[in-house]
Amino acid sequence: MNNCADLEIHIRRKEADSYSIDFRFLLPDSDAEIHLLSASEHQEEAENSTSIHIDRTALAVCRNSYDDNEYGRLLSESLFHHEAIKAGFQEAVHQAQSADVALRVRLFIAPDCPELYGLQWERLVAPDEDRLLFAGEQIFFSRYLSSFDWQ
Repeated sequence: MNNCADLEIHIRRKEADSYSIDFRFLLPDSDAEIHLLSASEHQEEAENSTSIHIDRTALAVCRNSYDDNEYGRLLSESLFHHEAIKAGFQEAVHQAQSADVALRVRLFIAPDCPELYGLQWERLVAPDEDRLLFAGEQIFFSRYLSSFDWQ
């Protein structure tokens, strides 16, 4: 019996400096996959609501200055910039809490985005809050790096 809800976050390259993001959510002991990012009536609006830009230069400055709080805040602002992304994540947290189970968050970064591999995703802060997102006992985080090379 699975005692965790699963949220998969997939990040893929969209354009040279932007990425598309997709959420897949599964409650424990369920085969019904739920897509948490709301699609609008107009495809262009839907694509814009799930597109993110990550300022790696600003993140590098924070990392080099050892400003952990600022790094986590900047990365979170990039990831949760659009309301649809923030709402989708908060819905996953809410559904896991309602089912009284932990939330397992899995981050998949596509092989065409190797520049995102070195980012410190573990330092994300919760949307609209000033606390580490993955520091609690009810949210587990792991990331998966894809590669075309099996070595």
